[in-house]
Amino acid sequence: SGLVAVRHCRTNVVTACVDAIDFINPVFLGDVVSVKARATFASSRSLEVVVEVTYESIRFSTTKLAARGLYTFVSLDRTGRPQPLPSVHPETEDEQKSFEEGQKRYLKRKAMRAANKNRPKHAKH
Repeated sequence: SGLVAVRHCRTNVVTACVDAIDFINPVFLGDVVSVKARATFASSRSLEVVVEVTYESIRFSTTKLAARGLYTFVSLDRTGRPQPLPSVHPETEDEQKSFEEGQKRYLKRKAMRAANKNRPKHAKH
């Protein structure tokens, strides 16, 4: 996921959030594992990357999804401060759907951050 973020931003990046890591099917000794990652959505300062891990069972001639994760990265300038990053341009229907889902997750996270800022702080005991 980090490599996809660096290639997309062409800068140093930092992981801002791991939204989910779902383990779907077990992988066994001898299975051939493949990892694919792609940028799905970008706001002005954050990039969502989806990672999918699949495996091929040589014994049973099947390929299945083993795990899926959602990661959010922030692009950093030379001083380590967040900076604007390139947008994501979906080309296929699947990419457009992923983009829209990523945008919804981004807006939900943004609303949660705003709600937490307005929440009163607890007094220390």
